[in-house]
Amino acid sequence: MPLRPLRARRMPGEFGDNEDRPTGPWVWLLTGELHLVGLLVVGIAIVAAMSRSALPTPVASVVSTEPLMGVVESLAMAPDGRTMASCGGGGTIRRWVPSNCRYLGEFAEHGLKANCIAYRPDGKVLASGGVDCVVRLWDAETGALLQALEGHEGMIRGLAFSPDGKLLASCGRDKAVHLWDARTGADLKAIFCHSWPVRALAFSPDGRTLAVGSSDGEVALWDVEGHRERLHVRAFQWCVHSLAFSPDGQTLAVAAFDPAIRLLDATTGCTRTVLLGHDQEVFGVAYSSDGRTLASAGVDHLVKLWDARTGRERASFAGHLVAVKAVAFTLDNRALVSGSGDATLRVWDLTAGLDQGVAEDAE
Repeated sequence: MPLRPLRARRMPGEFGDNEDRPTGPWVWLLTGELHLVGLLVVGIAIVAAMSRSALPTPVASVVSTEPLMGVVESLAMAPDGRTMASCGGGGTIRRWVPSNCRYLGEFAEHGLKANCIAYRPDGKVLASGGVDCVVRLWDAETGALLQALEGHEGMIRGLAFSPDGKLLASCGRDKAVHLWDARTGADLKAIFCHSWPVRALAFSPDGRTLAVGSSDGEVALWDVEGHRERLHVRAFQWCVHSLAFSPDGQTLAVAAFDPAIRLLDATTGCTRTVLLGHDQEVFGVAYSSDGRTLASAGVDHLVKLWDARTGRERASFAGHLVAVKAVAFTLDNRALVSGSGDATLRVWDLTAGLDQGVAEDAE
């Protein structure tokens, strides 16, 4: 695996916003002469890299110059697997062909910055949420606005449809989780579950449990029908960025402001496995549909694949120039799509170990 140079500071676009992020001595700014600490860190990094087994480094083979207009914040794969959507800076939602990143055009304008998108399981509706505190529902075929759901008092950070498509959950900086009727748009219940902003959501495969991750590092599991918290755990010290249930519903993957990824028992909340391999915090996690592989997106510019059963790192893909924000498997699990703060999408061929395509900012 190629070594990466030590970076004194994060590049523009890696965080998107600085909401509820810790400050203090964890950030080292190496300026002027090279300090002894810097030399020590470089030495440790070299030894660690040499000790790792060789991992494939995909190469871009197809390039599209259609503009993404800034940071890619979220990806959503259509249920039929034929198209995917992306959103981020500028508020524009765009559609692509997952297999080769072929650009299908602008889909809709959320307004300002869009942080998250999600398809309803029947594929007929796409939901988006952003800094304007509004959840918008779009016709997934035409891009026509169906409804604008208002109720949040802070920017929206996460969206998730229940597996049966009847409910839509949204969360945001106002520390609330809203449950909406996905057909009528009625606000069914506002759950004020944290004293910190809520950043991530995931429904269990059976739709009975909603996992909620917040900026204080806690993960709560809520009984959807009873609107009550079943349990909560302190998974990390700081912001939970992403949550993903395994297809069998037994494991919950948690990514946060930490290089580690935790796999929690979805019933007890106990940690089953800790995945170690990223050098910096992890923004996104996603399971393959067969549950055998977990993908992760890191601030270290890397996309990683993990054996979901053993926790072993299977591959590490380099190519993005700054933080990777989101990952999503294609329906057949033969490819993985990643979106980054470098304003690009990449499609990684998991059968051959080659990056099949790049869609990037024309600027």
